[in-house]
Amino acid sequence: MRKAYYVRLSQVKDEQAYSLLLNCRHCTHDQLREYISENRVKSYMKAKLIEKIPTQQGTVYRLTEKGYREFDKSIIHDHYRYHSNSIEHDIALADKYIQTMRDDPYCRWRNEEDLKHDRKEQIEDLREQGRYEDALRLACSSVPDCVITTTFGLSYGFDIVTDNYTAADIQEKIDYCEEMQIDFRS
Repeated sequence: MRKAYYVRLSQVKDEQAYSLLLNCRHCTHDQLREYISENRVKSYMKAKLIEKIPTQQGTVYRLTEKGYREFDKSIIHDHYRYHSNSIEHDIALADKYIQTMRDDPYCRWRNEEDLKHDRKEQIEDLREQGRYEDALRLACSSVPDCVITTTFGLSYGFDIVTDNYTAADIQEKIDYCEEMQIDFRS
């Protein structure tokens, strides 16, 4: 019987690669290599922590279910798993993520799923305070792809605006950011 291949996940670079994949879901080979070596990419593949997905634009990577489980056991994080069905969107988001982390490695990135969870709690808090109109306004808004808080305390919402978005979709994201008293960027 063949022994299962195992990768010990503990390096800072493993944490950075996991954060990229957890917050953006899909990334290109070059984007993944921003954080880990070619040998590490191969090790992740061999251990079935990530999988290759062929696309018209080239190969992209994403975590497998096993990858999520193994990383979750080894690396502490405070993010929900980002879900997306648009690889192109995720690649553009990964570009923004990498550039943001290069510019401000200690900033705080909250992904769309984190924001949805936060919004649900904020709506409940507003209702408990009797602020039903504010709760309704927040419930009718749409969260951006992420909110970035710099080490200087500046927060802004960011969204990759695609052709599928209507003016109303964009306005709902702007409304969310206004309600949170932060800027919106796309």
